[in-house]
Amino acid sequence: RSANILLYSVILICCATCTKIIEIDIPAHEPKLVVNSLFTDGQRIRVHLSKTASAFDYSTPVVEDGLIRLFCNDEEIDTLIFNNGYYYSDVVAQRKEKYSLLVSTPGLGEVSSEDSIPEKTLIESFVHRDSVMMNDNNYPVMQLELGFTDKSGRDFYELSVVAEYYVDVDLRRQNVGFKYSTDPVLVSTGLIDYYSESIVFTDELFDGQQTSIKANYWIQTGEMPLIGEGPEYGYTLFISLRSVSESYYNYIRKQIIYQYSLESNIFTGLPDPVHMYSNITGGYGIFAGYSSDNKTINVVIR
Repeated sequence: RSANILLYSVILICCATCTKIIEIDIPAHEPKLVVNSLFTDGQRIRVHLSKTASAFDYSTPVVEDGLIRLFCNDEEIDTLIFNNGYYYSDVVAQRKEKYSLLVSTPGLGEVSSEDSIPEKTLIESFVHRDSVMMNDNNYPVMQLELGFTDKSGRDFYELSVVAEYYVDVDLRRQNVGFKYSTDPVLVSTGLIDYYSESIVFTDELFDGQQTSIKANYWIQTGEMPLIGEGPEYGYTLFISLRSVSESYYNYIRKQIIYQYSLESNIFTGLPDPVHMYSNITGGYGIFAGYSSDNKTINVVIR
C-alpha cells in the first residue's frame, strides 16, 4: 500500500511539473458593419443593422445611429428610418427592379450592396400523399408533389413548408423536415441530411421546362392530435415556393450548413468551419430579394 501511495504521489508531482502556461496574443477586434435584409415584392424593405463583436462577446450590438440610403435602378429614392431594432423604408419593393443600399455610421465607415426580386414562379399543381414510407423512428413520412414551369435561364428556388396543428387547445407551428426526400432535384442539393427548415435548389436539371418535385417530409412530434373518436389526425400545411436571387440562394445554403454544424460535437464528429456567404461590400451580412407563391393544404389522415 505504501508503494501505491508513493507511486500516486510521483504521478501527481510529474503532472504538476508538466503544466505550462501559454499566453496567446489575440489581435484587437476591429468591428465591421453587418447588414441583414431579405426583401420581397409588395412589402416595405426592412434592414437590421449591427456590428461584429469579438470572440468573447456573445451579444449582438445593434447599430441605431446608421444612415441607410435606398436606391432603385441607381436613383436614390428613400432614407430608412430606425424603429424598434430595424430600419424601415416607405418604399414598397417591386419585382425585377435593382435595389441598392448605401450604409454609413460614425466610426465604422461605409458599406454597400445591391440585389433584385426575381419574377414569381406559380405553383400550378400539388398532390399530397400520406405515409409513403416510415422513417428511422417509425414516424410516417408524407409526400408533397408540386408542379410548376421554370423560366429559361439560370433560376434559384427555396421550398418552405410549415405545419400547424392543435394539441388540446394549444396551437403549434413548426417547419417540416425534408431529410427523407428522394427526388433527384432535392438530392442533388446535398442538403437533405442537414435537417434544414427549408431547402434551396436550382433549375439545373429542368431549365425552361414544366416540372414537378416530390418532397418527402416528416413532422418531428409525438403529439399529433386526434380528430374525433377514431384513429384520425389532421393538420394544415402552409407551402411557400420562393423564386430567389443568386445571393439569396448562396446565403441560405451556407446558413443551412452552418446551423447544422452548431449541433455537432466530439461524439457526432466536428465539421469543417463554415464561412458564411455575404454580398455586403465592405462589411458582412446579406441584402437579397425573393418572390413567392403560397398554397395552403388541410390534411386529414384516416
